[in-house]
Amino acid sequence: MISADFAPNESFSDVVASIATLLRPWQWRKGKALFKVKQKLKRLFGSDFEVALFLTGRAALYRLFQSIDLDKGAEVAVQGFTCEAVVLPLIQLQLKPVYVDIEKESYSMSIEDLEKKLTPQTKALILQHTFGMIPEDRKKILEYAKKRGVIVIEDLAHGFNNSLFKKTSTEPQSDFLLLSFGRTKTISSVFGGAILTKNKDTFLPLREYEKTNNFPSMLFITAALWYKPLSWVFKKTYDLGIGKILHYLTNSLQILPREISFKEKRGEFDPLYIKAYPNALARLLLKQIKQIEQINRKRLIATKKYKMHFLKSSPIFELEPIIRFPLEVNDPEAVLKAAKRKRVYIGRWYDKVIAPKEIPLNKLLYKTGICPVAESVCKRIINLPTTVSDKQAERVLDAVVYEAS
Repeated sequence: MISADFAPNESFSDVVASIATLLRPWQWRKGKALFKVKQKLKRLFGSDFEVALFLTGRAALYRLFQSIDLDKGAEVAVQGFTCEAVVLPLIQLQLKPVYVDIEKESYSMSIEDLEKKLTPQTKALILQHTFGMIPEDRKKILEYAKKRGVIVIEDLAHGFNNSLFKKTSTEPQSDFLLLSFGRTKTISSVFGGAILTKNKDTFLPLREYEKTNNFPSMLFITAALWYKPLSWVFKKTYDLGIGKILHYLTNSLQILPREISFKEKRGEFDPLYIKAYPNALARLLLKQIKQIEQINRKRLIATKKYKMHFLKSSPIFELEPIIRFPLEVNDPEAVLKAAKRKRVYIGRWYDKVIAPKEIPLNKLLYKTGICPVAESVCKRIINLPTTVSDKQAERVLDAVVYEAS
């Protein structure tokens, strides 16, 4: 099974790590792995960062905005072409999302549209690194936000180029970094999120939230730990039909915890995931952090291969091991169906301006026409899996190249 959505970067070593952790229930909530994860993240981004860990990226964002303590009704600029996990925490805290359109080089926030929509009430901005690409207008946006006194949170949930944030970097810096360790992200512990900052004043309340958050239940942790072993089995046997049946049964019986709850799919904030990050998942994340260079090399090879076929003249994707390769086609559903017949499962981040598509847009305070570029892209976008072997990348090309050309 080749899939952009389902357990894209799980290996057998991750399965072993999960099973080993399942056998140590006394280490599930607290333990040394939490400290080690923070140290590893500081090595990746810079020792001058403070790190706070939470059960999910949206929990991290929610607690961050509580720490910033903006007035009710304050505006927060977010891009169209994003996920409800970015928006629901804002609405829950009675903040107002202001949707900014995207540019089409990196599918990130457009500086031109931001300048039109930013007002004196705009107090913060979330700059998304879509698919793990560096935003085309990043430098201009950071400089503009600084001039206007707007707090900038860089959303690195899809992936990151950590060299941007090192002490030696000459690039402009944001106020906060948001990471996610969800099951479809660049490094995964099934659930997880973090805020990194050099702002000591804001970090103190963040640390308090981190300490006082309740841990998820032992049953929840058990289910999360079974995700990697079961998903590995599903993928290995999916094309035989066995994995497909097992996957259907586990979903029907709700054996594994959902990435997005039923409540969130209705467009409602769900406090279920506003929890502390357990040591059990930190153990899984340590394994992925150790593998990140190997995983990224694989992504870079696939990305270059796709680029040679689809975007030969484009300068983007050259040096970035992106988590998914975006491609705009005339009939996305036809491409997906054709690829599926060849047992290749293509992704659709995002087929709606704020995904998933089940959420009524009015609940997210979005009105059609606000972000025309994003709305147009959503109708045409597909994304190819990049965490694949060279042979699998060839299978992907065989499955989509003619339909997408």
